[in-house]
Amino acid sequence: MVNFLFELKEGLIISFKAIMANKIRSVLTTLGIVIGVASVVLMSTAIKGIDQSFQEGASNIMGTDNIFIDKW
Repeated sequence: MVNFLFELKEGLIISFKAIMANKIRSVLTTLGIVIGVASVVLMSTAIKGIDQSFQEGASNIMGTDNIFIDKW
């Protein structure tokens, strides 16, 4: 257990030094991750909004007392 904690501490120190040595690369990598996650969340939200809007529009046109059976 002591050996594991020592190696964990040493690994964290090495990684922190590597981040400090390559600041621009670290910032660009972080920016890329943030942009990627934000785009996935925004697209998911947009798709859900479009789907909900379509279902509300369809229920206004056809009414809410209809039953539709679909193969899928």
